[in-house]
Order: sequence, then structure tokens, then C-alpha cells
Amino acid sequence: MQLFCKRANVVLHAYANLTNGRLRPFCERNLDKARGSAYMSPMETFNARTMLYDTIRTQLGRSVPFARHAGVEIDAIGKGHASAHLPFRPEGLNHIGTQHAAALFALGETASGAAMAGAFAPILFEVRPVAAEATIRYLGPAKGSVSAEARVDGEPDALLSTVKTEGKVRFPVVVSLKNEDGAEIGEMQVNWHVSRGRA
Repeated sequence: MQLFCKRANVVLHAYANLTNGRLRPFCERNLDKARGSAYMSPMETFNARTMLYDTIRTQLGRSVPFARHAGVEIDAIGKGHASAHLPFRPEGLNHIGTQHAAALFALGETASGAAMAGAFAPILFEVRPVAAEATIRYLGPAKGSVSAEARVDGEPDALLSTVKTEGKVRFPVVVSLKNEDGAEIGEMQVNWHVSRGRA
């Protein structure tokens, strides 16, 4: 993908290269530097970020085998937030015919990872993210397809700044799990540790 910034006759390459199964976005002018610059209008910056988030969403969907096995699908990624869903499938059910607890955990963890990736999108290829701890509460039976909404519990720009200056940062991502009718059937928190130095 290429975004042409005609105002300064600059070509911003906002594409991704998948190396060894890992997302490696790179561009001539880093997107966080481009924001608000003389080279890109707000709409051009928005479009570039949207392309980057869509690329991350697509590659995460391909590069996490267990999430694919569980049937989890990432729907959208933004700056520190994400949504995903778990279709109703016979393989994902428990003994009473509702979504299995382990499948719901996989849905929540995947959504949290997508939200984390959205927060660190400008430098995602430079960091090593690890889910360090997770807790989940099941609030009701999961009937039908289940959706997950995840958001970073903190200001993404501040977290990004911390990992750039201190080399690492820890933060929680909170996730809400809901039935097709919108009823909340679970809540989850995943504590992420993100550090610099990814090869």
C-alpha cells in the first residue's frame, strides 16, 4: 500500500512485511511523527493509520494458530482498543450446549492482544509483547455468537512514550464479553508486559 502525500511530493510507504511470521510495519516517515506534520493532512494521517490497523488485524488473524483453531475472529483494531467475536460452532461447546469457558478465554485474550497491538502500532515491530497475567469472571451462559470489546486501561500515547524512554511498560487491558442480545456474560483483564528489543 502506498499513500501519496502530494503537498510535499512525498510518498509515505505504509505497508507491512511479514518476516518469519511476525508483523513488521515500516515506512519512510514514521506515522507517529507524521501526525500533525506539514507533510500530511489530518485525513491523510487518518487513512494511513487505518491502513496500518487493518494490516495488523489481518496479520494477527493469520499468525496466531490457536486463536484460529478456537474460531476467534478479530473484527477491528484501533488506537488501544479492539473487537472480536467467537462464532457459535459445535466444536466450541461444553456439555450443556453453550460456549466453552476455554473458548471464551481465548476470545478475550485475543481481543486484548489486538487492543495492545493497536496501542503500539507505530513501533509494533520493535517491541516484544507478553501476556503476563489474566483473570476472567463468567457472568452467565454464553449462548450463540459471543463478541468481545477490549480497551487498554491507560492512555496509549503515554504507554508508547514510556516504552520508548524506559524500555518497557506494564499495563492492563480490560475486556467485556457479550451475547448476541448484548447481555454481558463475562469480564476479563489481561496484564501485558511490552519491552523494546524485538529482533
